[in-house]
Amino acid sequence: MEEYEVDLRDYLRVLWRGKWIVLVTFLVAVGAAALVSFRAPDVYRAEARLVVKSPEGLPVSYSPPSAQLVADWASDRTLLAALVGGDPGPEWVASHIKTQVKGEFLDLSLEGPIEPAKLRQALEGVIAALEERGRQDVQAALEAARPALVMLREELSRRISAWEAELARA
Repeated sequence: MEEYEVDLRDYLRVLWRGKWIVLVTFLVAVGAAALVSFRAPDVYRAEARLVVKSPEGLPVSYSPPSAQLVADWASDRTLLAALVGGDPGPEWVASHIKTQVKGEFLDLSLEGPIEPAKLRQALEGVIAALEERGRQDVQAALEAARPALVMLREELSRRISAWEAELARA
């Protein structure tokens, strides 16, 4: 039995004979890839990192919202409906916003086939809505603490008056 070794030239001859099949397949693949890439919409992303912490000067009884709670606020459709307007709408923003909590930091990102300026404006609207919700939370805590603070102030005034009277007698 005679052995025949396949040479590289044999492979090249086969490819040369089928060169049109190889060329047409290559051109179809490049054309399909170009068509898909040119027809796909441009996708942009806007990102922000927020620090969630308690404002100074509040009563010790006030506990600030957790970063996870603020992340939940970020996708609350009713909160966004009141403060986010225009294009993209609040429904789109609420369904496309992504939040990630990292300790006291909250990462927000919006991604979509929208102009970068509009995407940035929408994210700024979300941040404004979160700040307003935080202000409302602090205001509610202060309103709840007001009676206790008034009583504490009156008690301190009585003690000061008593000390002043005792100092005057001494």
